[in-house]
Amino acid sequence: MLIYFNNCAIYQNGQSGAFMVMEQPWLCAHFDRVMMAADQGADWLSGDTAAHHSPRKPFLCDVRALFGALFSKDVRIEWKRLFRDRKLTLVNLLKVLRFAARGRSMFMAADALLPKEAASGPVTLYSCWLSFDGYAAALMKRKYPHMRMVARGHLFDIDAERIPQNPYYMKQAIAEAADGIYLISKRAMEQYMSYMQGRVEESKLHIHTFGSAGKALEQIQPPPRLQDGVLRIVSCSRVAPIKQIEVMIRALAQWEGMPVHWTHIGDGELLADMQKLAEELLDLKENVVVRWMGGLPAEEVVALYENRAFDVILNTSRMEGVPVSIMEAMRCGTPVIAPRVGGLPEQVTPETGWLYEPEEGPEGVCRCLHLLAEEDEEAAMQRRLACADRWYRYYRNEASLEAMLPEGMKE
Repeated sequence: MLIYFNNCAIYQNGQSGAFMVMEQPWLCAHFDRVMMAADQGADWLSGDTAAHHSPRKPFLCDVRALFGALFSKDVRIEWKRLFRDRKLTLVNLLKVLRFAARGRSMFMAADALLPKEAASGPVTLYSCWLSFDGYAAALMKRKYPHMRMVARGHLFDIDAERIPQNPYYMKQAIAEAADGIYLISKRAMEQYMSYMQGRVEESKLHIHTFGSAGKALEQIQPPPRLQDGVLRIVSCSRVAPIKQIEVMIRALAQWEGMPVHWTHIGDGELLADMQKLAEELLDLKENVVVRWMGGLPAEEVVALYENRAFDVILNTSRMEGVPVSIMEAMRCGTPVIAPRVGGLPEQVTPETGWLYEPEEGPEGVCRCLHLLAEEDEEAAMQRRLACADRWYRYYRNEASLEAMLPEGMKE
């Protein structure tokens, strides 16, 4: 049996979230029973990713979780650390309390649904994040020490620059309870150890990326620019400040090369602003066409990559982990242009794409686009095959889960 802790496992409409969709079929195929614990409560899973979920919580679960967190030793420890580091503000105090309460609520929901026989039988606790879901798994491990616990660490749940409270979000409690912690990149490991050095058994730590779903494609499509003379660019991200979509727009405003067709997948709070900027800077350019596709379900994004070839996927984020959006594109042989930030230098090699320095901005993007456009057919095809090969060897979700959950392979 496996209990899957993921705060964003399901959407508000009860459908499986994007991250759970990638893992749910494998988990259900390799464990006899799989329970999901999310913000909304706990429920049993099937292999059907389209199934509607009806998560449940015990009576007054959130209220009881809040009071339990308020008087917990874990919260007192983190408040003392905040005081020691001169960061004990009312805001930080309340954020730590709220974090602990959310984790405790997830734990209580999962514990209430747990069958009696599981209290002594083989159970794996798997947290998708080192966030309050990781804390929920840690609380479950404390109550049932025989259970095996593993947790993933990404970026937003580790990075103290993005979220200054991260070092105080129960990282000690999670580290003590976990049997294995799997961080997505060397950069994530560095960030984690910057405040966990000496507070975690390093033998528990592993670098293993999250991976994307799917099988290797039998055939990789040729670069479309060599078929019709149009450079086809795709980007896939939220339209939010940290993603810096403006850099893409300003880069294309400077572009004087072959015709470009840019497709952006994703929506967000800056979508209208970026569409307006694109109209101002790109509408008069005869060699640039822009298509805004808005937010798409994960399976539609994958189908788009499989059925329509792109010359490159473009990322311009200010901060980044190891993006699944890039993995999905690499699976289909799409090279990458991205800034040298976060885990991207580990993901994008000289064989699979081009990196630019963040301070280069739009000029760096243009420089990389010119390098791409200058490649001949043989070099371009070799690069596309290298992308697909790198995905298979390093970013295949099945391989990631097999390494992290070997007990599932035995059931």
